[in-house]
Amino acid sequence: MKAIPLAILLLALWHPGVSAEPAQPAPANGEAVGLNVLRAEQGDPDAQYNLGHAYATGKDIERDRSKAIKWYAAAAKAGHLEAQYALGSLFQHGWKGIPPNHREAANWFKQAAERGHVKAQWQLSLLYENGKGVKKSVVEAYRWSTIAVQGAGRDSDLWRNGSPRTYRLRWKIPGNQFPRVEKSVMAQQAKMAKAQENGQANP
Repeated sequence: MKAIPLAILLLALWHPGVSAEPAQPAPANGEAVGLNVLRAEQGDPDAQYNLGHAYATGKDIERDRSKAIKWYAAAAKAGHLEAQYALGSLFQHGWKGIPPNHREAANWFKQAAERGHVKAQWQLSLLYENGKGVKKSVVEAYRWSTIAVQGAGRDSDLWRNGSPRTYRLRWKIPGNQFPRVEKSVMAQQAKMAKAQENGQANP
């Protein structure tokens, strides 16, 4: 076997695309939480959401509802879409003997829904249908159900499972009101599409 010239070896070792340092291991779970805490306290919405999720699920840290709400809320107020939905879900279901707060759930679901979050749209529709946290309204239930189902697309489980409910709600709306409701659906969809173009809605 021919010896590899020293110059070639040196070129390989010192080529800008090759690092002479050993690869750094990924942070351990505890370290990852620590990094999220640091970044969250510095105001990073993604880190705040991740920290809220960790406290809500007990992933790599002890579950703590008050801290989950604290960090979800910090991210949600900064406009983090998933945090808005997660905060709504937390209020919707309650926590270990603490009853749900449907008013707060509706508030956060609506903020996420208006920005195009399909799951938030569906949950908001359910709240309107049942009059939980909001004034009961078949019109609003149908409106948000339609927006959610159409936003999810024909290949989605929500389309398949949600369309019958949407159809049922449609027939509860008086015929003379329906054209106005359909216009409001299209107006909301157009508003969300424009917001998405401007980078303000669900990607």
